[in-house]
Amino acid sequence: MEPFAQLRTIALLLGCAAVAGGCAAASAGEREAPPTPRGPVPTVERALTVRDDFANGDDPLRSGWSGDPGWRVHGDGALYPPADGGALRIGPDTWRDEAVRVRLRSAGDDRPLAVRLRVGRDGEYRLTWQPGPGAVELDRIEGDTHRTLATAHVDAGSSDAAVLDAQAVGDRLTAAVDGRPVLDVLDEHALPAGAVGVAAGAGAGPGAFDDVRIRATVDDFTVAVLPDTQYYTPHAAPATSTFTAQTTWLAQHRATDGIAVALHTGDVVDDVCAAAQWRVASFAMRRLDGKLPYAIAPGNRDTIAYEDACAGEAGYVARRHTVDTRSFNRRGNFPAARQRAAAPETWGGTMRPGDASESVHRVDAGGVPLTILTLPFGPDAAALRWARGVARRDADRVGILVTHDYLAADGRLRGDPRTQSTLASLPGQLEGREIWRRLVAPAPDLRLVLSGHVEQCQVREPRACRVTGVVGRSARRNDAGRDVHALLADFQNRPDGGGGYLRLLRVIPARHRIEVRTYSPTLHRYLTDPRNQFTLTGVDLR
Repeated sequence: MEPFAQLRTIALLLGCAAVAGGCAAASAGEREAPPTPRGPVPTVERALTVRDDFANGDDPLRSGWSGDPGWRVHGDGALYPPADGGALRIGPDTWRDEAVRVRLRSAGDDRPLAVRLRVGRDGEYRLTWQPGPGAVELDRIEGDTHRTLATAHVDAGSSDAAVLDAQAVGDRLTAAVDGRPVLDVLDEHALPAGAVGVAAGAGAGPGAFDDVRIRATVDDFTVAVLPDTQYYTPHAAPATSTFTAQTTWLAQHRATDGIAVALHTGDVVDDVCAAAQWRVASFAMRRLDGKLPYAIAPGNRDTIAYEDACAGEAGYVARRHTVDTRSFNRRGNFPAARQRAAAPETWGGTMRPGDASESVHRVDAGGVPLTILTLPFGPDAAALRWARGVARRDADRVGILVTHDYLAADGRLRGDPRTQSTLASLPGQLEGREIWRRLVAPAPDLRLVLSGHVEQCQVREPRACRVTGVVGRSARRNDAGRDVHALLADFQNRPDGGGGYLRLLRVIPARHRIEVRTYSPTLHRYLTDPRNQFTLTGVDLR
């Protein structure tokens, strides 16, 4: 018996629905009541979220999508297909349960627009919206074989735009238009797994896709760490900087590598007063806006004027030898408004209105709820009290602290008399030992601390810094008896200001493991020494 013989379909009617080619017509003046659904629509569990609002204007083929050429992002922040139609996909072939929400624009055009599910070697499902007749059709495509599983007609309304929800969970496929259920299909021989995507038929009209949101079940996910990018910003054009190469790579691989969030440990720029450096950094991070959530803990170079105070250069302000976050929060750089707009679903707020130097972000991935806290270089006592309050309120989530100056290369906490201090001349600003005592140790659910800043090795063989970078790690038991892992990474002493190296932390919840890798998108190379490639075991991710 061929697989389609065992297909069972329910089409929820809004108007008239056709199931596998048949149509139940209502008599004139009547609307047939829709069949009873099969129960609540299932949800995608242990999900990774991938989003693309196309607002930064990047070519989709350079930001994680693959497929037919000719797709373009216009100034209105929407994705437009080529005139002769085409298809794109994003994600690996291994995604199983998937949910996609996308806003479709027709502007009166009859061009069919589609969402693709489980796109793989075995075929795909394609849910097509035809704005002219107001129809939705679900097809199963395998090679040259197209089989319509269900169709539904929907009230067209304005017909210029619609929000289409498509989902494949197990052997059940569901769809909704503008929040109204329209299809509910059971395919007992469902396609097993695949990527997701979009497609469009041929047409000269302005059909477009906007604000794609994907949720896919994953067994693991990755946290990316950007350490000390300061030397990538001077004397560099924004589009060709190493910093931009790093963030472009993250955008391109966010779906295939399961990257849930990018965390910057500070020293975004080298000179807080240099407007050109901030433009490079802002351009680089904009590659992630609307695509990948990120959090930034400003470093000393982002907040302190070491030579002379600056005031007035393109609006940049910083006091000499004093932590001053105004340039970091300047419009066009990284104020709270920008970071909130870049990832509204994960933005959790700030300690001070408009000041993103102390911020909270909530990211759920692979079944692990993460609360990410950022603190600037040398946080004061008030910032530590605020962060501790957030950690206390989020006691049911796994906490990650991102701050610039916390750990030394030898595993000691910064502020220990045996480690070099940068804060001796800044009374009231606190570093590693006090951050541990006042925040990390008392917070039972902080599991990981990420930092940078340290440019001197403080180990037996300083020359190794130019090979391994300045790296270190430690594990300490907090007041609740749980291990807190701390990771230091700073590659600025390597050639070319760091060689483009970033950290990739692959989190495997079921095995309580975090696999740490160090990769350069510009050199296309991993650092494989034991200080840069290792595994943390027994990590409490409950």
